[in-house]
Amino acid sequence: MTDAFDDERSTPPEATRIDPPRHTPLWAFLSRLMLRLEAWLRSHGGRRLRTGIRVFWAAVTAVGILLLVGPVINAPLTFDDITSSAKDAAGTWIAKDFSAEYHVQQGADGRLVVAVTERFTAVFPDDVDENTIERVVASQYEGHDLAPLLREARMDDRAVAPRVTATPTRTTYSIGGGERLTGSHPVELRYDLHDLAFDDRELSSELPYQVVKWDVFGPEWPHAVSSSSLRVIVPRGLESAFVRQPAAGLSWLLVGGSTTMEPEDAASDPLIYEITNDQNIPPHGSFWFTFRFEPGTFAMPGPSALFFVQAFGPFVPLLLLAAGVLFAFAARAVAWADERGRAWFVPESQPRPQSSVALDARLWGGAGHGRPCGGTQCMATQPVEPPPDASSRARGPSGGALGRCVLRSTIVPLLFRVEGAVRAGAADHSARLRA
Repeated sequence: MTDAFDDERSTPPEATRIDPPRHTPLWAFLSRLMLRLEAWLRSHGGRRLRTGIRVFWAAVTAVGILLLVGPVINAPLTFDDITSSAKDAAGTWIAKDFSAEYHVQQGADGRLVVAVTERFTAVFPDDVDENTIERVVASQYEGHDLAPLLREARMDDRAVAPRVTATPTRTTYSIGGGERLTGSHPVELRYDLHDLAFDDRELSSELPYQVVKWDVFGPEWPHAVSSSSLRVIVPRGLESAFVRQPAAGLSWLLVGGSTTMEPEDAASDPLIYEITNDQNIPPHGSFWFTFRFEPGTFAMPGPSALFFVQAFGPFVPLLLLAAGVLFAFAARAVAWADERGRAWFVPESQPRPQSSVALDARLWGGAGHGRPCGGTQCMATQPVEPPPDASSRARGPSGGALGRCVLRSTIVPLLFRVEGAVRAGAADHSARLRA
């Protein structure tokens, strides 16, 4: 007598059939990947592979601990750092008579190129032990690359070949590096900056424009400055594209001031805007200028690769975590040998083919009559009752005595004993057949 016949005979007409749950296609796909990965690891397994996996996860753990409890990478300067640097202004060389000239040019393709010329005198106090003069220039600006290009470097009126160190966001020009520098050393740097502009919008009127805004001292300037000047040279043809009058200013922490810039000669070509400052500026000061143009005045490049890393990089760990959670659920197919789309165990109310009641009772831990099995009496020698309907097997233990015993028994100990029980039961069954 089969289960299908029992179901058709015992299922009441008003019963609602409940289909067994099925895994989703995503779970099946991920489980297939896990099974293939397990098969590959088994075929290529060895001490080297196991060591590599352990080293990989150890490195991931170390990076996680570093990010959680380690120091802040590229931490910005705090208010106390800047104020304390003013007290120790003589702890490094001092820039005297700093002057910067920016020649704005527009190429045939509409791109902006700014030729920069910087001159200053590096004064080394007697108690300063340094042998290098470093100038840091930003290489990333508002999501695109400035591509700094050094044209010439001079020190003490002699041409020198500075050491250029490039990072994703900065370019450093290092002059010297030999003997200790003392006294005063005139320095001159000439370099080009490309696409020194970005698109912006007025906060009050929401009108768009293109901005050329730049800090003369750069992103890192831990030196005091004694007198400074700024000159910006603009082709006369760009004057008609001005949205506002150019401006420039000085600032240090909460102290600062700005002013509008007027050309030296309104009829000249090109137009020259200049501003001078006779006051001393503490370390980490800011000397800036701003030119606003009509939208589309300059052709702008697309975002750099670093922009996408900075914009979407913080979300990558979250995506990896979400994918790891999904693969963790799918790993049941490997860890528990759970075939895709099949239940972990199937309760049966009929004896298995080519088996005996004694063997089944021994497999499920009920070798003797009336032996407790998972909180119920496992009457292995009693006739097995058919289930009342087919849906009862999907909902819970409502079958015969053997089915109730299976569902209420402890599964974990059973998994550890099943191999030994199968071997012992098979031997016992063979002995009885021979007898």
